[in-house]
Amino acid sequence: MALTNVEFRLFRVAIAAELLALGGFGYAGWRADDAMDKSGLGNYGQFLWWTKWANVAFWGAVVIWMLGMLIGWRLDRSGARSPLGNSSFVLFCVGAPVTLVLAYVAMIALH
Repeated sequence: MALTNVEFRLFRVAIAAELLALGGFGYAGWRADDAMDKSGLGNYGQFLWWTKWANVAFWGAVVIWMLGMLIGWRLDRSGARSPLGNSSFVLFCVGAPVTLVLAYVAMIALH
């Protein structure tokens, strides 16, 4: 059962890293959108720089999400109970893509 405590810590770190990556993706996408106008006028270099970081944050979030799903699956198979209830594993696995889609829709709606 000692491994379960390590896995819980890894799962918490994965949740924090996922939120950080999704927040970074939203911020970098917002800054890239501000750097370049829809008509093509703006600072192209700054647009490319922020787009690159949005790309890094997005793929980082995808990798962290997959690792978090593996950790959650292992915790679920071991019969471990999350301090927040069993639903926290499911929320992590489903919550990240839903949050990403909602952030994308919000960014479209706000601009």
